[in-house]
Amino acid sequence: MKKYLAKDILNIPAIAVFFVCISFNSCVPVYYAPSSSNAPLFKEKGEARINTYYSAADEISGAEIQGALAVSKSIGIMLNTEFMSSKGGGEDGNGHLIEAGAGYYKPFNRNFVFETYGGLGLGSAKNNYSDDDSYTPSSSKVNFTKCFIQPDIGFTVNNFDFGVTSKFSAVFMSVKEEKQYDKDELDYIRANPTSFFWEPSAFVRVGFKTVKVQGQYTYSSNLNNNDLLRENHIWSIGLSFNILPKKQTTANKK
Repeated sequence: MKKYLAKDILNIPAIAVFFVCISFNSCVPVYYAPSSSNAPLFKEKGEARINTYYSAADEISGAEIQGALAVSKSIGIMLNTEFMSSKGGGEDGNGHLIEAGAGYYKPFNRNFVFETYGGLGLGSAKNNYSDDDSYTPSSSKVNFTKCFIQPDIGFTVNNFDFGVTSKFSAVFMSVKEEKQYDKDELDYIRANPTSFFWEPSAFVRVGFKTVKVQGQYTYSSNLNNNDLLRENHIWSIGLSFNILPKKQTTANKK
Protein backbone atom coordinates (compact mmCIF):
# COMPACT_ATOMS: atom_id res chain seq x y z
CA MET A 1 0.00 0.00 0.00
CA LYS A 2 2.77 2.42 0.95
CA LYS A 3 4.60 1.58 -2.26
CA TYR A 4 1.62 2.57 -4.44
CA LEU A 5 0.95 5.67 -2.34
CA ALA A 6 4.56 6.87 -2.76
CA LYS A 7 4.34 6.27 -6.50
CA ASP A 8 1.16 8.35 -6.73
CA ILE A 9 2.75 11.18 -4.73
CA LEU A 10 5.73 11.26 -7.08
CA ASN A 11 3.32 11.62 -10.01
CA ILE A 12 1.62 14.68 -8.51
CA PRO A 13 4.05 17.29 -9.99
CA ALA A 14 3.59 15.96 -13.52
CA ILE A 15 -0.19 15.85 -13.09
CA ALA A 16 -0.20 19.36 -11.65
CA VAL A 17 1.81 20.77 -14.56
CA PHE A 18 -0.64 19.17 -17.00
CA PHE A 19 -3.67 20.74 -15.33
CA VAL A 20 -1.95 24.13 -14.95
CA CYS A 21 -1.40 24.13 -18.73
CA ILE A 22 -5.03 23.24 -19.35
CA SER A 23 -6.35 25.80 -16.85
CA PHE A 24 -4.24 28.68 -18.08
CA ASN A 25 -4.98 27.63 -21.68
CA SER A 26 -1.58 28.75 -22.97
CA CYS A 27 1.82 27.35 -22.11
CA VAL A 28 3.54 27.98 -25.44
CA PRO A 29 3.02 30.46 -28.29
CA VAL A 30 0.99 29.30 -31.29
CA TYR A 31 1.82 30.42 -34.84
CA TYR A 32 -0.72 28.35 -36.75
CA ALA A 33 -3.97 26.53 -36.01
CA PRO A 34 -6.31 24.62 -38.32
CA SER A 35 -9.86 25.75 -38.96
CA SER A 36 -12.96 23.59 -39.09
CA SER A 37 -13.84 22.33 -42.55
CA ASN A 38 -16.88 23.79 -44.29
CA ALA A 39 -18.77 20.92 -45.96
CA PRO A 40 -22.26 22.17 -46.91
CA LEU A 41 -23.43 18.94 -48.62
CA PHE A 42 -25.56 20.74 -51.19
CA LYS A 43 -28.13 18.90 -53.28
CA GLU A 44 -29.52 21.63 -55.53
CA LYS A 45 -29.17 25.19 -56.76
CA GLY A 46 -30.28 27.88 -54.31
CA GLU A 47 -29.38 26.07 -51.10
CA ALA A 48 -27.36 28.01 -48.54
CA ARG A 49 -25.72 27.00 -45.28
CA ILE A 50 -24.47 29.06 -42.33
CA ASN A 51 -22.39 27.50 -39.54
CA THR A 52 -21.55 29.14 -36.22
CA TYR A 53 -19.11 27.37 -33.88
CA TYR A 54 -17.30 27.58 -30.63
CA SER A 55 -13.89 26.01 -31.34
CA ALA A 56 -11.07 24.99 -29.04
CA ALA A 57 -7.69 23.26 -29.09
CA ASP A 58 -4.94 22.75 -26.50
CA GLU A 59 -3.79 26.38 -26.30
CA ILE A 60 -6.48 28.46 -28.03
CA SER A 61 -10.23 28.88 -28.29
CA GLY A 62 -12.63 31.14 -30.14
CA ALA A 63 -15.38 31.42 -32.73
CA GLU A 64 -15.86 30.39 -36.33
CA ILE A 65 -18.52 31.56 -38.78
CA GLN A 66 -18.91 29.87 -42.16
CA GLY A 67 -21.23 30.44 -45.10
CA ALA A 68 -21.83 28.65 -48.39
CA LEU A 69 -24.20 29.01 -51.35
CA ALA A 70 -25.06 26.69 -54.25
CA VAL A 71 -24.98 29.10 -57.21
CA SER A 72 -25.82 26.44 -59.81
CA LYS A 73 -26.76 22.76 -60.07
CA SER A 74 -23.14 21.75 -59.49
CA ILE A 75 -21.15 24.83 -58.31
CA GLY A 76 -20.92 26.18 -54.79
CA ILE A 77 -19.08 29.10 -53.18
CA MET A 78 -18.00 29.56 -49.55
CA LEU A 79 -16.62 32.09 -47.07
CA ASN A 80 -15.04 31.02 -43.78
CA THR A 81 -13.84 33.07 -40.81
CA GLU A 82 -11.98 32.09 -37.64
CA PHE A 83 -11.16 34.28 -34.60
CA MET A 84 -9.05 32.64 -31.90
CA SER A 85 -7.30 33.79 -28.73
CA SER A 86 -5.33 32.47 -25.77
CA LYS A 87 -4.60 33.94 -22.37
CA GLY A 88 -2.79 32.73 -19.29
CA GLY A 89 0.36 30.93 -18.31
CA GLY A 90 2.33 34.17 -18.69
CA GLU A 91 1.71 34.39 -22.44
CA ASP A 92 -1.29 35.36 -24.52
CA GLY A 93 -2.18 36.07 -28.10
CA ASN A 94 -4.81 36.13 -30.79
CA GLY A 95 -5.23 35.25 -34.42
CA HIS A 96 -7.67 35.27 -37.28
CA LEU A 97 -8.24 33.59 -40.64
CA ILE A 98 -10.49 34.46 -43.58
CA GLU A 99 -10.95 31.96 -46.43
CA ALA A 100 -12.90 32.21 -49.69
CA GLY A 101 -13.43 29.34 -52.08
CA ALA A 102 -15.51 27.72 -54.79
CA GLY A 103 -16.04 24.17 -55.92
CA TYR A 104 -18.08 21.33 -57.35
CA TYR A 105 -20.79 19.25 -55.68
CA LYS A 106 -22.55 16.11 -56.90
CA PRO A 107 -25.43 14.32 -55.13
CA PHE A 108 -25.58 10.56 -55.75
CA ASN A 109 -27.53 7.52 -54.52
CA ARG A 110 -30.24 9.87 -53.20
CA ASN A 111 -28.70 10.63 -49.76
CA PHE A 112 -24.98 11.00 -50.54
CA VAL A 113 -23.04 14.05 -51.71
CA PHE A 114 -19.50 14.36 -53.06
CA GLU A 115 -17.84 17.80 -53.04
CA THR A 116 -14.48 19.37 -53.81
CA TYR A 117 -13.72 22.98 -52.90
CA GLY A 118 -10.60 25.06 -53.39
CA GLY A 119 -9.71 28.54 -52.26
CA LEU A 120 -7.41 31.10 -50.70
CA GLY A 121 -7.06 32.45 -47.19
CA LEU A 122 -5.35 35.27 -45.29
CA GLY A 123 -4.52 35.19 -41.60
CA SER A 124 -2.24 36.28 -38.81
CA ALA A 125 -1.09 35.17 -35.36
CA LYS A 126 0.02 37.65 -32.71
CA ASN A 127 1.79 36.49 -29.56
CA ASN A 128 2.70 38.42 -26.41
CA TYR A 129 5.50 36.88 -24.36
CA SER A 130 6.60 36.92 -20.76
CA ASP A 131 10.28 37.03 -19.89
CA ASP A 132 11.35 36.37 -16.33
CA ASP A 133 14.63 38.22 -16.94
CA SER A 134 13.06 41.40 -18.32
CA TYR A 135 10.08 43.60 -17.58
CA THR A 136 10.03 44.94 -21.14
CA PRO A 137 6.92 43.78 -23.04
CA SER A 138 7.74 41.64 -26.05
CA SER A 139 5.58 40.41 -28.90
CA SER A 140 5.54 39.16 -32.46
CA LYS A 141 3.15 39.04 -35.38
CA VAL A 142 3.24 36.39 -38.10
CA ASN A 143 1.13 36.79 -41.24
CA PHE A 144 0.29 33.95 -43.58
CA THR A 145 -1.35 33.24 -46.91
CA LYS A 146 -3.08 29.93 -47.42
CA CYS A 147 -4.30 28.02 -50.45
CA PHE A 148 -6.29 24.81 -50.08
CA ILE A 149 -8.20 22.05 -51.79
CA GLN A 150 -10.83 20.12 -49.86
CA PRO A 151 -12.62 17.02 -51.14
CA ASP A 152 -15.37 15.63 -48.92
CA ILE A 153 -18.15 13.07 -48.93
CA GLY A 154 -21.23 12.96 -46.78
CA PHE A 155 -24.53 11.31 -46.01
CA THR A 156 -27.52 13.60 -45.49
CA VAL A 157 -31.20 13.11 -44.54
CA ASN A 158 -33.76 15.43 -42.95
CA ASN A 159 -32.58 15.05 -39.33
CA PHE A 160 -29.03 13.77 -39.65
CA ASP A 161 -25.83 14.51 -41.61
CA PHE A 162 -22.46 12.83 -41.40
CA GLY A 163 -19.35 13.46 -43.46
CA VAL A 164 -15.58 13.29 -43.72
CA THR A 165 -13.24 15.76 -45.40
CA SER A 166 -9.60 15.67 -46.47
CA LYS A 167 -8.17 19.16 -46.70
CA PHE A 168 -4.74 19.84 -48.18
CA SER A 169 -3.22 23.28 -47.60
CA ALA A 170 -0.08 25.22 -48.49
CA VAL A 171 0.67 27.97 -45.96
CA PHE A 172 3.18 30.75 -46.66
CA MET A 173 4.29 32.52 -43.47
CA SER A 174 6.26 35.70 -42.79
CA VAL A 175 7.36 37.42 -39.58
CA LYS A 176 5.99 40.97 -39.79
CA GLU A 177 6.62 42.29 -36.28
CA GLU A 178 9.13 41.40 -33.60
CA LYS A 179 9.36 43.65 -30.54
CA GLN A 180 12.02 43.01 -27.92
CA TYR A 181 11.90 39.34 -28.73
CA ASP A 182 14.39 37.01 -30.35
CA LYS A 183 13.54 33.34 -30.15
CA ASP A 184 14.42 30.27 -32.15
CA GLU A 185 10.84 29.67 -33.28
CA LEU A 186 10.76 32.95 -35.23
CA ASP A 187 14.09 32.15 -36.85
CA TYR A 188 12.62 28.76 -37.75
CA ILE A 189 9.69 30.44 -39.53
CA ARG A 190 12.07 32.71 -41.45
CA ALA A 191 14.14 29.72 -42.54
CA ASN A 192 11.06 27.56 -43.29
CA PRO A 193 8.30 29.92 -44.44
CA THR A 194 6.27 27.35 -46.42
CA SER A 195 4.37 24.49 -44.79
CA PHE A 196 2.18 21.84 -46.34
CA PHE A 197 -0.68 20.53 -44.19
CA TRP A 198 -3.02 17.58 -44.39
CA GLU A 199 -6.12 18.33 -42.31
CA PRO A 200 -8.76 15.58 -42.34
CA SER A 201 -11.94 16.01 -40.33
CA ALA A 202 -15.17 14.24 -39.43
CA PHE A 203 -18.46 15.93 -38.54
CA VAL A 204 -22.00 15.05 -37.52
CA ARG A 205 -25.14 17.19 -37.61
CA VAL A 206 -28.31 16.26 -35.71
CA GLY A 207 -31.59 18.14 -35.48
CA PHE A 208 -34.18 19.43 -37.94
CA LYS A 209 -34.05 19.87 -41.69
CA THR A 210 -33.25 23.60 -41.48
CA VAL A 211 -31.23 23.77 -38.23
CA LYS A 212 -28.98 21.19 -36.60
CA VAL A 213 -26.40 20.96 -33.85
CA GLN A 214 -23.02 20.18 -35.39
CA GLY A 215 -19.86 18.74 -33.86
CA GLN A 216 -16.59 18.38 -35.69
CA TYR A 217 -13.05 17.18 -35.05
CA THR A 218 -10.17 18.27 -37.30
CA TYR A 219 -6.64 16.88 -37.19
CA SER A 220 -3.71 18.84 -38.64
CA SER A 221 -0.44 17.27 -39.80
CA ASN A 222 2.46 19.44 -40.99
CA LEU A 223 4.00 17.35 -43.74
CA ASN A 224 7.34 19.16 -44.03
CA ASN A 225 7.95 21.46 -41.01
CA ASN A 226 7.09 19.42 -37.96
CA ASP A 227 8.95 21.76 -35.56
CA LEU A 228 6.63 24.70 -36.24
CA LEU A 229 4.83 25.65 -33.01
CA ARG A 230 1.18 25.08 -33.86
CA GLU A 231 -2.05 23.39 -32.88
CA ASN A 232 -2.34 19.91 -34.35
CA HIS A 233 -6.10 19.53 -33.90
CA ILE A 234 -9.27 21.47 -33.15
CA TRP A 235 -12.75 20.63 -31.84
CA SER A 236 -15.85 22.62 -32.71
CA ILE A 237 -19.48 22.60 -31.60
CA GLY A 238 -22.27 24.87 -32.79
CA LEU A 239 -25.34 25.36 -34.96
CA SER A 240 -25.71 24.71 -38.68
CA PHE A 241 -28.52 26.47 -40.57
CA ASN A 242 -29.66 25.11 -43.93
CA ILE A 243 -31.55 27.69 -46.00
CA LEU A 244 -33.63 25.88 -48.61
CA PRO A 245 -34.68 27.10 -52.07
CA LYS A 246 -38.16 28.68 -52.18
CA LYS A 247 -39.70 25.83 -54.15
CA GLN A 248 -38.47 23.26 -51.60
CA THR A 249 -39.64 25.36 -48.65
CA THR A 250 -43.11 25.65 -50.21
CA ALA A 251 -43.24 21.90 -50.86
CA ASN A 252 -42.34 21.16 -47.23
CA LYS A 253 -45.22 23.36 -45.98
CA LYS A 254 -47.66 21.46 -48.17
